[in-house]
Amino acid sequence: MHLVIVLLAALAFFIYLTLEVRGDPERRKLFFLYLVIDLWLGAVFLYLLVTALID
Repeated sequence: MHLVIVLLAALAFFIYLTLEVRGDPERRKLFFLYLVIDLWLGAVFLYLLVTALID
């Protein structure tokens, strides 16, 4: 359960960072990096959620 809470906190933090750098053309590389991290954390969270619902 603690892993899910930490995962959600990390996901929220990286979504915040992604939205913060979205409009800045100088930080475009960070935007794509944060977007990849968001997608990865979201996939892990969905995997944990689905496996918890199945069990």
